[in-house]
Amino acid sequence: MSETVTTKMGKHKWTREETLIVTIGYLKDQNAQIINMSVPHISLCSVKMKLKNCLYLDNGNVKGSLAHVSNLHKEVWDECHK
Repeated sequence: MSETVTTKMGKHKWTREETLIVTIGYLKDQNAQIINMSVPHISLCSVKMKLKNCLYLDNGNVKGSLAHVSNLHKEVWDECHK
């Protein structure tokens, strides 16, 4: 697995691999705790927020989704839907 990357503010910067793990977990209807076991260095809260991004990409602006999705996450999402 790739090493953890953080920004100057100490916030976790998602890698392609980590984003792919969460996106596939979402598509397989896995819960956040199960997905978090695959990326234990990322907080459960961050995984849950990434899943809310998946919800937005999957269903649009619905209750519980987060619309501010990174370009990387959009690319990974599109690759998973080819």
